[in-house]
Amino acid sequence: MGKLTAIQARNRGKNAGGVMPNTHQTAASLAVAFKKFTKSSMLSNDDSHRALLLFLYLWLTDQLDNITSLKDIPDLLRASTADKCEAHCLRNFKDGNISWTEYAQPYHTQQGTLYLWQPLPTALQVLFQPLVSSLSYQTPMLNQQEKKHFYDELQKCRNTPLLLRRCHRNKRDVFYRYFSYCIQVDAGLSSLAKMVLLGPERLHHRNATAYQVEETDRLRKKIFLAQNRYLERIIIAIKQLDLSEHFTARLLGQPKNLSEPTINIANYLKKNGIITVYQLKTQNGSKQYEAIPSIQIGSQRSLAEHDVVVFFNALHDKVEAHNLAKNMTLEQHRLYYNWRTIQLAFLFITLTGVRPTHAITIERRRCFAGEKVCVFDKGQWRPVILCSYLKTQITEYVKLQKMLTMQFPHHQPNQAMWHLIDEQGEQQLLTARILRTKMHSLWPGVVPYQLRHFFAQCALTSLPPHHLATQQIDRLMGHSNLGEHLGSDNQFPLSLMPLHHYLEHLVKRLGLLTLRRQGVVVDE
Repeated sequence: MGKLTAIQARNRGKNAGGVMPNTHQTAASLAVAFKKFTKSSMLSNDDSHRALLLFLYLWLTDQLDNITSLKDIPDLLRASTADKCEAHCLRNFKDGNISWTEYAQPYHTQQGTLYLWQPLPTALQVLFQPLVSSLSYQTPMLNQQEKKHFYDELQKCRNTPLLLRRCHRNKRDVFYRYFSYCIQVDAGLSSLAKMVLLGPERLHHRNATAYQVEETDRLRKKIFLAQNRYLERIIIAIKQLDLSEHFTARLLGQPKNLSEPTINIANYLKKNGIITVYQLKTQNGSKQYEAIPSIQIGSQRSLAEHDVVVFFNALHDKVEAHNLAKNMTLEQHRLYYNWRTIQLAFLFITLTGVRPTHAITIERRRCFAGEKVCVFDKGQWRPVILCSYLKTQITEYVKLQKMLTMQFPHHQPNQAMWHLIDEQGEQQLLTARILRTKMHSLWPGVVPYQLRHFFAQCALTSLPPHHLATQQIDRLMGHSNLGEHLGSDNQFPLSLMPLHHYLEHLVKRLGLLTLRRQGVVVDE
């Protein structure tokens, strides 16, 4: 394999839809960690295995690689339900008769890092909940001496115990980054959820989050379900390898086993699509839980679907106001044609998600039989999928264009599929500046690029059977690295079918099929 091919394969492996880490090797590595951090000599004063829980917390939150010195070990503190969420804190929230442990999850916003409570995955509750309940508030889980023991164990070369030598283990870095590797290749996890867990700098497609927006309550649910999936893979492997006996720890005198969690789910975790967190409020001597308001993470330029529908209705009315049927003069015909050009450009952006940069059109030589289209985007060619509605609009527009241009004496074919015609009959290339001016007259304060944001948001919020995976959204948006673009990536009809179905559904969502031209019938 050549160097370039290896880079391309590595990029594809990091993208959504790639291969997750080997669960059998991860289970064996985790078993060794359990043996190491449940040794009786690990802690100085009791057998509560606080070091094990600190290790699991750092492993879950992908912080083990950051421990390069003793001072890097955080003071994991217990907070009360009345305290504000801060870094490296745990709390137990009681919902009815069920207590659930939550940890501080950082959210990266334009205003800085915000910490919000995130429920721990179900499999870890059996270990964390009883121990956190026994801790004093605002007291570090490990003292300085115990931290030194913890750091020494992390730095030691891990010798595989005799009973575990029949199992192959992951490399240390692969095991430490198990959750981050799973997050990167998880096709069912949105780009914004990945940004929350990995940080903006570690995303495979860094610009993907700039086009979407989600509420923190929904992100919290997605993260909770994703972490449960990743741990469930390991638990299945533990049972397949018959390693359950290596995952038992005595917490406060009671044996607990990671691979056999018998725990009821709290009611607040069962809501469909969201998880709302609460904070204890004390007022006039009374205590009650109040929901922490959800905030939006991601793009600040998203458009409401209703507003986009209103915009296209207004644009349609503007175009039809210039349609005088058979009584049009040449000048009136030209004005109507120009407005049809503007309308087609807006449809093209909204129904394909292309970047409205210099020329918002298609090159005729890059449109193959009206079915396959390629556009030059950020220095490379990429394919664009046209829905049937957009194909119909282009076909009708080309007929109108041919009728008009034949009436000018110096007509010359233009490589741009759609373009404007000035008062002298000269062809004028459609530019982003012209499109912004036209949009401002119909929708002040909004720019055409926000229609691309809207396209991404629609793809994110589509429900089954039109829901798209992260990789499919990236493909539609043109987000790619070396190894994932035209000429390097394989596209099969079966893999493109969900994209076609989504684009057809988007037309119906926007109500475009109900817009009729004078004397024109659009097939549904």
